Amino acid sequence: NVVKYYNNATYNTFYHNMLSGMSTTSTSTNMAVVYSPSGAGMCDSVITFDGNIVEYGSYGLYLYGQGSAIGQLENKTMVKNNTFTNQYMAGLYLYYHDAPEISGNTFISGSTYTSGISIYTAYCDNRLTIVKNRITRFYGGYGINTYYCDGAYGKEALIADNMVSILGNNSSYGIYTANGNYQKIFYNSVNIASEAGTSRGIYLLGSGVFHFIKNNIFAYTGNNSSGLAIYI
Repeated sequence: NVVKYYNNATYNTFYHNMLSGMSTTSTSTNMAVVYSPSGAGMCDSVITFDGNIVEYGSYGLYLYGQGSAIGQLENKTMVKNNTFTNQYMAGLYLYYHDAPEISGNTFISGSTYTSGISIYTAYCDNRLTIVKNRITRFYGGYGINTYYCDGAYGKEALIADNMVSILGNNSSYGIYTANGNYQKIFYNSVNIASEAGTSRGIYLLGSGVFHFIKNNIFAYTGNNSSGLAIYI
């Protein structure tokens, strides 16, 4: 790891740095560029990454909270205006966070890992914000993947104004959201040109309710007749 968080770290800002990991085909967190482990005493807060270049590694940023209960979610996490290039597993990986903001980032991935992800959020509740990001993947995978990310009335998650382009021959998902509630999905542009028949521009599944989908462009432009722009 280039950066590793411990012991409930708070008020840390990384601004305009070059953070370079190793080129790898490992999915181990030992190869993450920035790593915040899970568990008691590891609930970091007020973390800001702004305007950095993050290269290589299994993960670019891997920030994992303590749990889903009150007081266990990492809070005030802000990841904005960064460039993530060629992480093998995931560019950004957030687990157990309260209202994180992910905005204005660029993700470029030539990873051949079939389950590779640019933005992954799990159990990120209460106004999760994913806006104005630019994502390009050359060999399939997931652009934006949310898992059990719950908003509430007046505290909806917002996934908006993102541009996602995925090429290649592997299964590809532009926006993939599973089991989340109260999510606004507005003004995104997604183009999937993968040749895999399981590819989807947007894929909503599971038990989530109250999704508001408005003014998006979802396109499947690959040559497989089973590929779809929208799957709900």
